[in-house]
Amino acid sequence: MSMLCVCISETTVPAVFESIGNASIAEIRLDYASFSLDEIEKIFSDNRSKKIATFRPGKVAEDHRQAMLIASINAGANWVDLEIENSSEFNAPVIEAARKASATVIVSYHNYELTPDISELMNIVEQGIKAGADIVKLACHARDTKDAARLLSLYDRNETLIVLGMGEHGKITRVTSPFLGAPFTFTAPDNGQNTAPGQFSYSRMQTILNNIGEQK
Repeated sequence: MSMLCVCISETTVPAVFESIGNASIAEIRLDYASFSLDEIEKIFSDNRSKKIATFRPGKVAEDHRQAMLIASINAGANWVDLEIENSSEFNAPVIEAARKASATVIVSYHNYELTPDISELMNIVEQGIKAGADIVKLACHARDTKDAARLLSLYDRNETLIVLGMGEHGKITRVTSPFLGAPFTFTAPDNGQNTAPGQFSYSRMQTILNNIGEQK
């Protein structure tokens, strides 16, 4: 499996597919758009790439957000991303749909201000596992290289993790994560916008990994 996932924030179906390009994994950020159920079906039933369904909270009612995630899974999403702060009542039906469809559950934690200390980071991993995660994703603002190193030290654990530092000091984590155990790392589309601070474009990350000599 490719180590690169391109993050898509487009608002129309043609633009989604154009931004995916030749990428083999794409994260579809449903919170950026207002897709209909038919459009959800078109996006996630297309099997030219594997897809993550992500719908960050705050823009729509929770029952609508939940319904769109379940619809994405039923249409063919390979992964679904659930925030660690979600209620168990929100997550339970989504996780049930994922299990029935053999989709992988990502439970994600985001901190745009700082990187917590190591004990708190380990507690967050445990919370994610308890919440039903197959993969725990942690994305924290890295204020310096020590923050980045602390994040990467989590790969010593046995769980399947995606650990990313946001911002300039976190860029190294995006490059090294796949080599330390992450199933993939996140990139921006070549023709679109970043969905997180410090993302490399898909082509630039591909070049970096090719130069390291480990691109799969």
